Order: sequence, then C-alpha cells, then structure tokens
Amino acid sequence: MKKNIILLYLITSIFTMAKIKDVNHKWCPPKKEVIVEEKKVKENITLNISADALFKFDKYMLKDMLLEGRKKIDEAITIINEEYTSVEEIYLEGHTDRMGTVAYNIELGLNRAKTVREYIINNGVSIPIKINSFGESQPVTDGCYNLKAPKETTDGRSITKVSEELRKCLQPDRRVTIKFKGFKVIDSK
Repeated sequence: MKKNIILLYLITSIFTMAKIKDVNHKWCPPKKEVIVEEKKVKENITLNISADALFKFDKYMLKDMLLEGRKKIDEAITIINEEYTSVEEIYLEGHTDRMGTVAYNIELGLNRAKTVREYIINNGVSIPIKINSFGESQPVTDGCYNLKAPKETTDGRSITKVSEELRKCLQPDRRVTIKFKGFKVIDSK
C-alpha cells in the first residue's frame, strides 16, 4: 500500500510539473527577442526599353504598343512595386533616331513617353511621373552614317523611306528610358 501511495505521488508530481513547465516564473530565464536590423538604401535605377519593342515603327499611341513592350513595362512596374519600399518619382525619357526633323523627333519621343506614363498609371502606379523627350540628341549608336538612306540630304536626314538596314542599325537609339529613385530594405547581417 505504501508503494502504491508513493507511486501515485510520483505520477501526480510529474503531471503537475508538466503542466507548469510553460509558465514564466522568476527562476526561468527571460526569452530573448531576435531583432534584425534593416537598412534602407537609396538607389538610382535606369531601365532602357527599346522603342521597337514598345511601339510599331514611327508610332506612339497605346493601340500601337506591342505585346513585348507591354511585358517590359509590366516588369518595370513589378520591380517598382515589389523590390522597393518607396519610390520618390519616376522619370520617363523618350529618345528617337536621327531620321526625321528635329522637331518631329522631339514630339515623337515626348508622345512615346506620354503613352508609357499612361500605361503605367493605368496599371496602378500612383507615384508622380515626369516626362521628357531628348529626340535624337542622345544617341546610343554612332549614327550609322556609313549606311546611306535613299535620297539622303547632306545633313544625314532622309527625305524618303529609310532603308531596312539603316533602320536596324539605328534601332538602339529608339527607346524610352525609365528612371527612378527608390529605397530598398537590405538586411544588415
């Protein structure tokens, strides 16, 4: 009988200890909270999107925007929305090749930048967007002057249709540049 009482006491003690193990008592060490320090880094980002990927040749309207161009802008929107905690402002710059008049190219670059802005806004970005056109003033190519357009004038401007070879050579000059300053959170481990 004495053995049964001792055994019952031990079992009761074990169950009682099991119940109180999760209770904070003065003899339990305090729980440590792990604090991960985050560091915000400001970055200047520039994304160049080929105008030939964005629009049909010599076009700028939303209906003229190509599927590949829409995908590239969607990728930029995803980067802005998901990789950055905040973005101050977006700058869009329209660029053209040297074909056409200076005034026409400024207007074409500006209209392309306006269309890209409209697309970005229509897809939920509410950050202020500034636009500008550099026309042909900031080419990426060397101007492809080794290739002549049919009936080209002395200043290198074509007065008739541009040859396909020249159009391909000047393609990198036709683009819309998306620039923004954003803050990214980086773990300081």
